[in-house]
Amino acid sequence: MVEGPGATRNGTKARALVGWIEKEYGTLVEAFSVGKEVYLVFSPPSDPIKGPPVPGKALRLHFGMSGTMLIGKKRNEGVPKWKGAPTIVLEFSSVNCFNSKSIQYMECFQATFSKVTPYVARSKYEHFRALDVCSPHFDSACVYDALHKRPASILADAILDQLLFPGVGNIIKIEALHEARLNPKRLVMTCTKEELMCLIQHCRDYALLWLKRGRAPYKNVYNQTMCVTCKLHTVQIQKMGSDLSRTTFWCTNCQPISGDKQSATIAETQAPEPSTQGTPQNSPLPTQQSQCSQHGTSKLKLKRVRKPNANQGRLFLTCQVKCKLFAWADEHLHRCCKSPCTLKMSKTSKTGGQWFLCCKGCQYFAWAKEVDLQPFGPRLTPLL
Repeated sequence: MVEGPGATRNGTKARALVGWIEKEYGTLVEAFSVGKEVYLVFSPPSDPIKGPPVPGKALRLHFGMSGTMLIGKKRNEGVPKWKGAPTIVLEFSSVNCFNSKSIQYMECFQATFSKVTPYVARSKYEHFRALDVCSPHFDSACVYDALHKRPASILADAILDQLLFPGVGNIIKIEALHEARLNPKRLVMTCTKEELMCLIQHCRDYALLWLKRGRAPYKNVYNQTMCVTCKLHTVQIQKMGSDLSRTTFWCTNCQPISGDKQSATIAETQAPEPSTQGTPQNSPLPTQQSQCSQHGTSKLKLKRVRKPNANQGRLFLTCQVKCKLFAWADEHLHRCCKSPCTLKMSKTSKTGGQWFLCCKGCQYFAWAKEVDLQPFGPRLTPLL
């Protein structure tokens, strides 16, 4: 699901068409974002023959993880092929005459929509504007009061609740918790006001920086095996809370469960370097073509086959410059059922962060060894 900054940017794009007439819904009079959603409010034109206009309509747009909104005079212009066809297409005209010179298309990719009344859309905006992490009307005190409605919830759950803190997504949650030095498993009721206000502010700062840059500004623990802050291999990975579709990352050194910031500082300065057993090191990949003949090794990227076919789950190398390089990167792994096993990372509470090998054709399972991981180097990331 797209996070708050992405929805806010989409809302800003949509506002450029306010005053334009949509072919089916009428004149766009308002466009705004609420958390991770975008609302388009329309006012149908009056018709002196048919009588007074019918009540206005509103559309609620909900974008997926890589959801995008594009506005232009041509359809599918500059759209990556992997995004597929747009799920929503709205045709706007600057006048009540749809000719080729006055038309603008709003295309939404990986998005869903539902029809609501303008009253519902505006009411939601008024209710959540002080809580929205990207809103100009944001009030941290309101968010603090809202979080206390779930005192028995863990922080990882509470700040992802879109009724309490709209716009905060998994990446914002993870990085803000790390910046605030708070363990995601701590309960809201165990946090002091200072700690919660610090967390809220870090969520706000990270979201605004994301909004300004157009992408996540930094990732100190998200999708990392080594904490960027303390430089230790102490990043834990686990699916926790009520939404088990999201993976939480945190550093046990920087974010102790005790909540004692002083102990975290001492641990950072005195903790010995842990063993890197099972941690990918920087070494060449064992493939027939371990570098791009045109761009060298610096542009190599490790990817996983996602399409449902015989090779689904396998790892391969490609070039970020989009040349024709392709090479399997997992040929050195244990072979089972005539093909290399799939390398995955555990995200359970007991074994989260450990790599394992499995075969989709049989019941083979084995924990990965250093000899399995080392050839991939730092390109092997948990969410690959």
